Amino acid sequence: MQTLDVVAIAGGGVRPLPLQSEEALRRVAEESERLNAAIAAAVDAGFTVELHRSRRHHGGQGAWGDQMTPAVALPNRR
Repeated sequence: MQTLDVVAIAGGGVRPLPLQSEEALRRVAEESERLNAAIAAAVDAGFTVELHRSRRHHGGQGAWGDQMTPAVALPNRR
């Protein structure tokens, strides 16, 4: 078992992830990295970027996730 095959559980212990769960978790991590790179590029171009929770998705079995919307302030151009 590799490190990527387990997830930490609050309160101690780890357990293997089902393949579908691992893929979903990996996709969130990869897309977060892409989002962070896009935010950095926008900031480097002079924009101010904030992420706001726009809604919360409930999975129906007690799991939920925040969905985000960017708020972007245009640079002052004189």
